Amino acid sequence: MGNDIFSKIRDELFFIGHSETEDPNVQIKIREDNRKFAIIFSTLQLAYWGICILFSFNDIAFRRCRNVYILAMIVCAIALFISLFPAKKNPRLVLPALILVEIALLGAGIGIAWFQLLYSARTIVIFTAVLIVPIMFITNTFGTLLLLVITNIIFNIVLKNTIPPETFRWAMSNLFIFSSIGVFIGHFVDKARYERYVYAEDAAKLAELQRKYAYFDQMTGIKNRRSYSEQIDALRKQLPDHFCVVMADINGLKETNDTMGHDAGDELICGAAECLNAAFEGIGEVYRIGGDEFCVLGEATEQDVEERIRRTEKLGSDWKGKEINGISISCGAAFRKDGSDIDSILQDADQKMYDIKNHYYETTRKKRRER
Repeated sequence: MGNDIFSKIRDELFFIGHSETEDPNVQIKIREDNRKFAIIFSTLQLAYWGICILFSFNDIAFRRCRNVYILAMIVCAIALFISLFPAKKNPRLVLPALILVEIALLGAGIGIAWFQLLYSARTIVIFTAVLIVPIMFITNTFGTLLLLVITNIIFNIVLKNTIPPETFRWAMSNLFIFSSIGVFIGHFVDKARYERYVYAEDAAKLAELQRKYAYFDQMTGIKNRRSYSEQIDALRKQLPDHFCVVMADINGLKETNDTMGHDAGDELICGAAECLNAAFEGIGEVYRIGGDEFCVLGEATEQDVEERIRRTEKLGSDWKGKEINGISISCGAAFRKDGSDIDSILQDADQKMYDIKNHYYETTRKKRRER
């Protein structure tokens, strides 16, 4: 119970675990979002410190902190470089880049306060509003709160003995107010961002599920009649040179259904799909186009297909299910010839399959009579 409450607080307040997905694509999108933010933020800081350096040539107050500006600018340049190039290939480098930006920001702020001995509370407020508050949008609410506490502690230590008490109190109160506003706004920005990714993931899962139901047979897991029909339509427009069709049908399915029940029959259908998938892997796609009818569409030579059909027979004879062992599958193959189209190839394969199937039943009946 306690862990559930803690998890709810964590997810609803801090968003550390708000995105529960382990989908690497979603995580990459989140890191890419942060990478873009790191680029924008480090670029803005570079511009800010560049302006400060320009001011340092004409203003004595800025001149005192020129070394701090230069150092901050170098750190921001490194962060920008990491965000633009290495982090693009390795998204995990985004975090170090953001940390560098934070270091440049806080370090430069402390340096300015220390070296310039800021007696102008207005300068502190501008620094707080313009540079500190954007940090609140980097990671999550927990990180923002932690950064807020650290910032207040550091500024309290550095400024307490360097500026008048009245100015110090006013500056710290403004820092707290601006930072708190940043936390509040950042909280909802982070929530919307994470929910957007989670929603996108859920939408992708729903689309994948809909596609699976639309184009895949629910019993066997292979592609269904609809998928087969769309592929045939595409092949009518463009047919590969070494195209082949294999029509397959389970022998004795009706007898199995009548004597052992439909569960055993369903087991035979799933077993046949499994055997065909394994046998024709790499050269063709297997479709279930009817109750016990299958079709393989692919590209292969006659020798390759004959070998795969023999492999289907071997896999079928060795197959073992819960209620029945062994599957007999009749397979008829046809290939593209000069001037032939997909429909004539399908008809040719279908006829060959029925010829083989009829031969199987005639042989079976003959064996029964001989007994």
